[in-house]
Amino acid sequence: MAKKELNLLIIDDNPDDREVYRRLFKKDTTYSYNFLEAETGRQGLDMFSGDDIDCVILDYRLPDFDGLEVLKQMEETEKSQDIPVVFVTGQGSEETAVQAMEAGAKDYLVKDNLTIEKLLDSLGFAIHEMKEEPEEPIGNRLKTLIVEDDQSIVALYDKFLSDAVFVKKFISNGKEGLAVYKEWKPDLLLMDIMLPGMTGYSILKEIRQSLGDVKTPIIMVTTIARRESILDCVQLGIQGYIVKPFNHKQLSDRILEFFSTAQPERAKEFQDKI
Repeated sequence: MAKKELNLLIIDDNPDDREVYRRLFKKDTTYSYNFLEAETGRQGLDMFSGDDIDCVILDYRLPDFDGLEVLKQMEETEKSQDIPVVFVTGQGSEETAVQAMEAGAKDYLVKDNLTIEKLLDSLGFAIHEMKEEPEEPIGNRLKTLIVEDDQSIVALYDKFLSDAVFVKKFISNGKEGLAVYKEWKPDLLLMDIMLPGMTGYSILKEIRQSLGDVKTPIIMVTTIARRESILDCVQLGIQGYIVKPFNHKQLSDRILEFFSTAQPERAKEFQDKI
């Protein structure tokens, strides 16, 4: 069977780096790629707006303006919600990573640590997420919205959160996660703090304060273990805080235990199903 072809826009002024991307993506066994290349932010924006683009690799350092500005201008177009952008930089910076993710990037990678697995995981997961899937019958189970951009963590949720208890909906972008929360009205929300588009803390604050929802159980699952971060979330009324990496074999029990602090009677219905 022929592989589906995707139009990949690479915005990077370094020809050697662009060649590395071409070589890596040619190893993809799921998709084939038609490469479109831009050396400046302005060229990249013109191609993004004018061409049929499926996905974007965006460098941070560009000759005219930086990748963050490119991201911001992309977000102002109607196409931005449908096209995943992976942000790549030569130097790792937590501050830059947060800015890129809040500006709308699907993922953030460092060139020095770039591998075919990381690159294809980042972009492949974003592409996969664009595909519409039929709604799963809910029955008496818990509608569980999971806002997480790390594919390896998503895989753990998918495998170890009991299907007998949880109906799982996965979203990798903070802004999209908040929109789905409003529309889907989940029974339970699990989310990371570091997210593209909008941080988990901002979503938590929006739900608890701006929307006035103090009842939906919310559990933060993150690598951030700082005491002040935990206290900030607790003050906004979370039911649980899990630091990654976590014990995946006890995941269902732990999530249900946190859920029971808000809805003990309903939690009892599921204790024999895990």
